[in-house]
Order: sequence, then C-alpha cells, then structure tokens
Amino acid sequence: MRTDLVNELEQIKMLNPKSSAGTDSPQLRQALADAKKISDEKGASSKEAAVAWDIVEEIAAAGTGSSTGVSLEDECLVETAMEACKALEELNRVMETRYQKANA
Repeated sequence: MRTDLVNELEQIKMLNPKSSAGTDSPQLRQALADAKKISDEKGASSKEAAVAWDIVEEIAAAGTGSSTGVSLEDECLVETAMEACKALEELNRVMETRYQKANA
C-alpha cells in the first residue's frame, strides 16, 4: 500500500516558473552609464550617486510591469502559489482516497 501511495505521489509534478531577461532599454543603459560615471566622479556614497542609482531603479522597475499593473515577479509568485495549491489539493485527494480504502 505504501508503494502505491509513493507511486501516486511521484506523479504529482509542479511546474518550475520560467524567468527571462528583461527587455533591452536605451534609457536604462544610459541611466546605468550615468550612475556609474557619477559614482566614479563623486563617490559611491555621494548624494548625486544615490539619486543616479534611484533613477536606474525607477527605469528598471517601470519595465517590469504587465498590462494588469502588477509586476511580473508578483504574477510569478501568484502562479507558483496556485500551482502549489493544486499540488496540495491533489495530494489531499490521494491521501483521502488511500485513507478511505484503508478503512473500508
């Protein structure tokens, strides 16, 4: 009986979320170059460098949104959570079936 349960559980598979590199942005490349230059000239801990790196972050973050206004990272987390829930539901179904068979 334990072997059957293990075999059924092995059939439950979760998908790995796919990730891809962000799109190339001339604005992001320029902001990155500017931030590096300012950091070299003014110092990495200067106010000017902090502002320049904030601009890099803002441009980068603006490019990660989807049509729903939710970041791709958040969408991925939701999809992964949904897959985990489906896997747990299937696990629960298998366990319940086994329990019922064992107590019949």
